[in-house]
Amino acid sequence: MFRFPDPPQRPGGRPAREAETGRGRKGRWFAKRKASVVLELLRGADLESTSRKYGVTAATLTKWRDAFLAGGAEALKARQEAQLDEQGRR
Repeated sequence: MFRFPDPPQRPGGRPAREAETGRGRKGRWFAKRKASVVLELLRGADLESTSRKYGVTAATLTKWRDAFLAGGAEALKARQEAQLDEQGRR
């Protein structure tokens, strides 16, 4: 009978999140993390290899880069702030 392998563990025995394992990299990207990836691109990293490395489409990385260049790190926070405002209205 086939059995899936146990999930990777973090120090302390807690299961690692998908983003930490590099598998299934779906989920929220916070502004600080987006900015670090964009800075990596601006320092000369290849778009396609960076896309594969982080599991994000090249189009998404391009949007992040354009937003960063247009407004710096604050532009990447716009969505987070909008969500916080919406949650506050509930």
